[in-house]
Parts: sequence; C-alpha cells; structure tokens
Amino acid sequence: MLARTPLRIGFFGGGSDLPSYFAEERGTTLSMSIKRYAYARMRALHEPFKSSVYSANGDGFSRAGDDYYLRAMKSLFSREYELLLSCDVERGSGLGASSALIASITALSPSFARFTDLELAKRIAHTTAVIELEVLGMPIGYQDQYACAVGGLNLITYERDVHGYPKIQVDPVRPYSMFFDHLVNCLTLVRVSTRTGTAGKILKGTTARLNEHDAKTRSLIKWGADAAPVATHCLMRGDLEAFGEMLHEAWMRKRALGTSDFSIDHAYDVARAAGAIGGKLCGAGKGGYMVLLTPYNQLESVHRALFHSGLNAEPVAYEPAGTIVLEPPTES
Repeated sequence: MLARTPLRIGFFGGGSDLPSYFAEERGTTLSMSIKRYAYARMRALHEPFKSSVYSANGDGFSRAGDDYYLRAMKSLFSREYELLLSCDVERGSGLGASSALIASITALSPSFARFTDLELAKRIAHTTAVIELEVLGMPIGYQDQYACAVGGLNLITYERDVHGYPKIQVDPVRPYSMFFDHLVNCLTLVRVSTRTGTAGKILKGTTARLNEHDAKTRSLIKWGADAAPVATHCLMRGDLEAFGEMLHEAWMRKRALGTSDFSIDHAYDVARAAGAIGGKLCGAGKGGYMVLLTPYNQLESVHRALFHSGLNAEPVAYEPAGTIVLEPPTES
C-alpha cells in the first residue's frame, strides 16, 4: 500500500486557522500545493511482530525516533503494520510535511475507498486534522491538512458551526492559466534555516496570546486573513506586482510576531535588494523555507545574490492534485 500527498506553500492568513482564532471570528488562508511530496508505504505484519515506523534518510530507512506517526497509524488501523515514510524535504521545512505524511497514512485506510475524489480528499483532510489536533494534541491549525490533502490553489475558510465544531470550507481558485503559470515561474523557494522544533513553540505562544485576548496578535492575524481574498483577486486579474507587494507588507507585519531572526531578515533583504518584490516564511517561523516572488527578468539577479550569501534558490512547480493512493489496500 502506497500513498502520496503534496506539500504546500501558504501565502496569506497563517494563524487564522488556529482554533483559538476562529472560535471568535472567521479565518481565511490562501495556499498552493507544490510538486514536493510526502509518501507512506505500509505492509501488513503478523504476530508476534509489532507495528513499527521507519523514516527515510540518506542511507535508506531507519527506525523513527519518536512515536508520533506510530500513534497516528494505530488510531486508524487495528492490525499490525510496518510503515515506511519518506519526504522530499527535511523536517522543519515549513511546507506542511508532518500533516502531509499523516494524510498519506490516512489515505491507506480501507474505509476511504468508497468515496469519490473530492469527497475523499476532504475526508482525509478532516481525519488528519482530528488525528493531529485531538489524538496527538499538536498545537497547530487546520490549514496544512486541507491544503495538502485537497491540493491545488485554494482559499480556505475556518469558523465554528452552530454546535461549536470546526467548519472548514475549501474554495478552489482558478486564475487564467497564462497568469498563474507566470506566477509559478516567478516563485523561488529558499531554505533559510535548518532549525527544527521551533514551529510548535511559536504556535503555542500564539495560541496562548489569543486565549489571553492579546489585541496586537489578533490584529496581525486578522490582517492576513482579510488579505487572503484580496490577494486572490490580484491573482485572478494577473496583477503579480500587487500580489508581491502584499507579500512584502505581510512580511513586515509578521516580524512583530517574532517569526524571523537576523539571518532570515538578512536573506530577505538581500533578495529584495536584488529585485524580489516580496516573500514570506512558509511555516510558523524561525526556520524552514522562504518563498519569494520576483519579476521573471530579475530571477537570475536574485538567485545570484542569494548564492553569494550562501543560499540556494530552488524553483517551484505547481501540483493541482492532492493525496493520491498509488497502490491501494487489498483488504476489505
């Protein structure tokens, strides 16, 4: 059994997908899945063997160092399995890899086989969110599960229903292909830090401030949530300059939340000086990948400046599909 889920770039609205935010007002994010993937392969074991999880590294597969994915697997399957995980990026990328891996595990459950594509994707996203937030108790929001499992370019809204349960709506965004292809060609990913383990701390801090009704934190997150549909309209009319300027404004505002540091700010300033319009950190902050939007005729200049600063510029490729089961389960 083998499943694959794309990673994602979040453009606007990060933080508004946290339950502590949308418990009081609607959150909105704009995100795009990319051609970088998280894979899960499972094979049935027989007693007396016990379930085990292995993750890929440069030398092949090694036993995972914690039980995060083992607990996720055991919440879905009653029998014993060996689980092999691999991902196109390292931990701490900020590209939603943890949620994408669990979405791939979830997709291998035979209980999802009877659903159609879009319905299946949303079911996988919902189940992944339940596992991460409720079973594993992760201090995260709902963006990654839906952005990765559904795939494509989406405006996603988050609110509570009349019973107080999360209500997530995914609205596909479909700009003219000529405009959108140009946008993707103008995007660059840069790994600005290999630091790991910071996202959880940052999200815990943000959640605590929201629960304490910190006006500054809520105002900063609200700006991003309100910006998401405005940025969507920029894409629909092909105004990449305005889209990039909004990314830059979001960067300057997010600095106040402590999501950056000196080395990351320096990398961003180098890119801006060389011609980039705007950019953002792809995760909660303090590490992982930064995405930049640069006019096509300035890309070489930006890439060269980053290289001289010890950073590698990587191209972005759009993935329109979400989670895919490449080798379906055989049990009923």
